[in-house]
Amino acid sequence: MRHLWIVMALFACKGGKDETRAGGSAAPAPTAPTAATASSSGGCTHVAICTLIPVADANAKLGLKVTAAKPGSHDDGGRTADGCEYTRPGVVGRDLNIARICIPDADEAKMTIDAAVNEPAKQGQKRSDLKLGDKAFAIADPSLHRVDVTIAAGNALYLLEDVQVEAGQDAAAITGLTALAETLLKK
Repeated sequence: MRHLWIVMALFACKGGKDETRAGGSAAPAPTAPTAATASSSGGCTHVAICTLIPVADANAKLGLKVTAAKPGSHDDGGRTADGCEYTRPGVVGRDLNIARICIPDADEAKMTIDAAVNEPAKQGQKRSDLKLGDKAFAIADPSLHRVDVTIAAGNALYLLEDVQVEAGQDAAAITGLTALAETLLKK
């Protein structure tokens, strides 16, 4: 699966933090970053993605019906990773995932970002370059009802994944994900 390593870095690594409140709503754990207070590690600062992009904004921009946002964060050797999974009750998996990984070492950041942005589209996918950050592109995969937007900005890599794209709505999903990305890039 595309960009699995980013998702794993956010949610599967030891030391990651996330918390979901009873009733399905989510909020950052007390040690997780908030919009008002951010922590940093090795020159990278955490970003509270679920706070910056609340459920209502995700629904409005993408036409989704998510009801919960589950944050996650991780620190590893100066690198920081933050993410937010947007979900609906009764649905296995997520509708939207937004992830950010920051790499303080300039050489490592360049290598990681170049590998991500130079990945070609696979058969059946359509790649479109976008004007966001330093480099950005979208990959639409109609067979999976999915659109991914990848953005490189400085020493950070952002991945926004809409996995509930209806047939013929790829362009609308790219527009919605781009609008959400613009909010993140202002942080």
